[in-house]
Amino acid sequence: MEDTIAAISTAPGRSFLSVVRMSGAESFAIADRLVDGSPSPARLKGFSAPTVRLRLMGGRIVQARMLVMRRPRSYTVEDVV
Repeated sequence: MEDTIAAISTAPGRSFLSVVRMSGAESFAIADRLVDGSPSPARLKGFSAPTVRLRLMGGRIVQARMLVMRRPRSYTVEDVV
């Protein structure tokens, strides 16, 4: 069975932006639950980068850039968000 993993990719310390990478078969389903409204990550074409409203823990909503890479044309040869 293939696991879906998520990890912080930003270097430790203060930063203007944060990067979280998710890779695996359930990446798009999980991303769909985090996006508030459209576009649906699962319906996006590979190598797209729309601006989305991302629902954080506690209900806070922030604007984010979501990069979508579909397998097998990603660095890990898996779906990546």
